[in-house]
Amino acid sequence: MKLRSKLIIIMSAFLLLLLFIFSAVTQIFLLNSENSVEKSEITESSINRMNTILQDNYNSLNLISSTLLLDGNIAGQVSNNKAIQTLEIDFISIIDNGTLSYFTTASMNQTGSSIFPEDALSSAVSSLPMPTGNRNTNGILFINGTPYLISAAKVEPGTILVIGKELILAKQSDVSMTVLDAQPEQNNVSPLQSIVIEYIGNHTAVSTMKYQDLSGQKTISFVMKIPRNSFLQERSKVIGFGIVFSVVLIFLTILSLVLIYFSIIKPIQFVQNAVLNIQKDTDGNRLPVKGKDEISMLSGELNAMLDKIEAFNSNYKKSEEKYKLLFEAATQGFWSIDLTNGFITLDSKALLLLDYTNEAGNEFHLADFFKIIHEDDAEHFKKQISQKPSQDTETVMTELRIYTGRNIYKDYFLQGKITNTGRNKIIKISGIITDVTTKKTAEKEMKYLSYYDKTTGLLNRESFNRMLIGLDTAYNLPLSIIFIDVNGLETINEKMGSESGEHIIKMLGNVLKTISGDGIVSRFGYDEFGLILAKTDELSSETICDSIISLINENTKMLNISIGYAIKVTPDQKISDVISLAKERTGRNKLLSEQSKDNILVTNLCKNVTERDFGTENHGKRMYQLCNQIGKKFHLRMYQLDDLSLLSIFHDIGKLDVPIAILAKQGPLTPDELDIIKSHTQKGYEKAMQVPYLKSIAREILYHHENYDGSGYPQGISGDAIPLLSRILRIVDSYDAMTSERPYKRAVSKDDAIKELVRGTGVQYDPALLDIFIKCM
Repeated sequence: MKLRSKLIIIMSAFLLLLLFIFSAVTQIFLLNSENSVEKSEITESSINRMNTILQDNYNSLNLISSTLLLDGNIAGQVSNNKAIQTLEIDFISIIDNGTLSYFTTASMNQTGSSIFPEDALSSAVSSLPMPTGNRNTNGILFINGTPYLISAAKVEPGTILVIGKELILAKQSDVSMTVLDAQPEQNNVSPLQSIVIEYIGNHTAVSTMKYQDLSGQKTISFVMKIPRNSFLQERSKVIGFGIVFSVVLIFLTILSLVLIYFSIIKPIQFVQNAVLNIQKDTDGNRLPVKGKDEISMLSGELNAMLDKIEAFNSNYKKSEEKYKLLFEAATQGFWSIDLTNGFITLDSKALLLLDYTNEAGNEFHLADFFKIIHEDDAEHFKKQISQKPSQDTETVMTELRIYTGRNIYKDYFLQGKITNTGRNKIIKISGIITDVTTKKTAEKEMKYLSYYDKTTGLLNRESFNRMLIGLDTAYNLPLSIIFIDVNGLETINEKMGSESGEHIIKMLGNVLKTISGDGIVSRFGYDEFGLILAKTDELSSETICDSIISLINENTKMLNISIGYAIKVTPDQKISDVISLAKERTGRNKLLSEQSKDNILVTNLCKNVTERDFGTENHGKRMYQLCNQIGKKFHLRMYQLDDLSLLSIFHDIGKLDVPIAILAKQGPLTPDELDIIKSHTQKGYEKAMQVPYLKSIAREILYHHENYDGSGYPQGISGDAIPLLSRILRIVDSYDAMTSERPYKRAVSKDDAIKELVRGTGVQYDPALLDIFIKCM
């Protein structure tokens, strides 16, 4: 739909909406207001009209009553008063204290009989209210079922003159009358009970007025037809105003459409036509820019865009020419197969790509060409060129390994188009041939590197993680994870060159492949390696770790590693927890390697302790050597040996918080000083818990001064409740303390120290462990 059509529809809808709103407002406010005014006018007119009809008769009756009362001879004047005859008075009566004392009928028939019985008159007029003062009582009274207009005047106290005239509306063609019994609740109220206005069409209104008679027993409904002149006049005004308003609104709408067309739509159409012309020829064609409105700004933006497109096309043509030259010089050749004669044609570039000369010409028998195609590819290519042509086989694309003139297979990409077909059979194909050997080699290398480490040929980190997920099943339990870190690799690269570092990495990779057997070996970091060994328990893992270390030591002195392992034994163990434990144990082992940067932590802490505890300069080293030697005799696991070694070095780390004066004091310590010395086990525990790689020996540091019989400190635990490593350290620490020179004592001989240890067996020391220790010494 065009913009102009949309605009006309929108404006038309808006116009209809305004007209609807105008009609609704007119109906609600103007006509409803006029109806209210009209109703008031009709009500007032009806009351005035009815009062005029009744009041004229009342005035005539009151006049006759006044005339009769002035003369005093009522009976004598009745027959002689022509006004009574003229006004068609029906009866004259006098009521004396509620009793009919005089009665005459103005219209007597020849027999002199009355128009109604006297007792009926007597009964009706007896209920009339007594007039007050000089005012007559006027109203309607029913006598013997006929309504009469009554005028009652006071003659003297207790006596009233009543004059009656039958109520006849024959002369009032637009007024009718209906008589009803009065409702009880309507008694003793004003004569006019109610008025109801109803409308009959647009020209006539009906007014219904209910009056009550003087006796209060009857109700008379007067129905009056009144023309709706006011309504018709106002309605004509409203309709006229509506017509004028609609005409003005339509005119304004048409004017708006015209203005919008010339100010918006026509400029847009102009821009559209200009754009269509530019599509036919973009070179040099531009949109005219007139004014500073949004359309002009749009034209300017389109011109700027056209400038960019023209510049791009110019550059594209230049690039196309350049690439055309490059294509002609590129490694692509032309080939064509004619299946009608069974020959393939190769141009000079195609022959050059295949490393063949054109001495024998450019045409070859197709059977000979298939001989130099790799047998795994030849069959597929035959099917491609011999298939039935269809919409899906307009082109032929394939990759072939072709035996070249250099006696090697190379990769080529052949792309051809079916240029001619005959009787549902391909008869000719032409296309280009491209040497993709380099590309295929790069793809293979990229694919290889996505799984393997380039230097060692081992799996990389991603492959390690994928393999671990696949092996993490109950069938492969126990599942062993071993991590190896190369210590000091950066130092080797800096001092001996990166080639030496690469040689060491390759050698370690070969060692790991040799030792692991069917296990998964991976290099997943600069100096990090990992092994996954299915169905390998702790003892086997220990053996493999020892074999790795032994084989490395046999091959080179340059390579130093840190190693740690963890075993997943049950299915409910998380493999992530096993990996974390293996890394943690590798990290603790790394702390003990002098070639590792992490060993600086050990060196610095040892230095801080020995600087404060005089006479213990070599205590840590001796403890380390003794613990390592005895731990192997105890057949401790590798990670337990590492923990024991760390414990031998850091067991007195809590002494960093003990004052130097107490540590250096010569002579006996006071009880308070002794308590401070004893607190070093608790302080050492707290410090170890703050160092990630010492958390595993924090408990052993806390209990390394506990005695086997429970007499030690800080908690006085005994027997096997004391950690194994703490019990071993208790023996080694005591032995070294006795055989070493201290500020406050002399060193004893090895034999004397052993004798002293024996005296403490079962008290300070574990008897079984002490026996093994003595045998080792």
